[in-house]
Amino acid sequence: MHKRLKIIRKHFSLSQTAMSELTGTSLRAYQNYERGEREFPVDLLRALYESLKVDPVWVMTGAGPMILENKSSGSKESQLLDRVIAAVAEYKSMPKRTVTSHGEKHG
Repeated sequence: MHKRLKIIRKHFSLSQTAMSELTGTSLRAYQNYERGEREFPVDLLRALYESLKVDPVWVMTGAGPMILENKSSGSKESQLLDRVIAAVAEYKSMPKRTVTSHGEKHG
């Protein structure tokens, strides 16, 4: 994902400082995201979507177009993306679980 973050920044001809301001992150945090030294917060995906119309699915997987077509905020696509972003946030907030060799879950 960090490589795609740099692709986005270069596509819009933005500096790291401009991207950090646009996404509401500190410059140091943004630089760490772009280098892959820090996990992306869901808020960063939302900021990229809301400010630049970057598809969060593309950021996470590389699948589909990087930039979404102009969609109105009430469109089905926009509502779906809002739900996807919310689901990712919920998933990331869940405790990590592992499965032992006996099938017991541990958090």
